[in-house]
Amino acid sequence: MSYRVIWSRQAETKLTRLWVASRQRHAMTEAGNRLDELLAKRPHEVGESRSREGRVAFIYPLGVSFFVDD
Repeated sequence: MSYRVIWSRQAETKLTRLWVASRQRHAMTEAGNRLDELLAKRPHEVGESRSREGRVAFIYPLGVSFFVDD
């Protein structure tokens, strides 16, 4: 089964601001792409659970909070 990854408008805006201000743009782009890839394939195995539905994951230099809607 594959999942569709949807970034909230707020998350996209924040990521864009961080990317523009970063000296590590390549690393941020790679981390974002890797997160998208992992979340689309096995979201329940990515990161750690933080609440009943919420999870967090870190791939340097990014950290994200997310939930999986089956």
